[in-house]
Amino acid sequence: MKDMLVRLIGLPDCSDLEKQLAKKENIVFRRAIAPEKHFITSWVLEHFGAYWKSEVEVSFSRQPVSCYIAQRENEILGFACYESTAKNFLAQQAPKNPKEEKE
Repeated sequence: MKDMLVRLIGLPDCSDLEKQLAKKENIVFRRAIAPEKHFITSWVLEHFGAYWKSEVEVSFSRQPVSCYIAQRENEILGFACYESTAKNFLAQQAPKNPKEEKE
């Protein structure tokens, strides 16, 4: 498999885009908190499977939690976890599959 490393330090500031999404689409990006572990891991299991659920569970063992979610009101739209596979490693990240909404 091809190496898919990405230099995250050099990414441009996206705070303006986050503000636009919050205002226009009511989408918020934030760090998950411990009481949400069951809810988020169940969502990941349903949409992506047991392998990714395990990665998310590890991210909840970190302090602070190393999982971010994108949400609109109470609906999870996507997630990203880091340092659950290895130190300085961005692990799983995925938006909810739009095809699921049509089914």
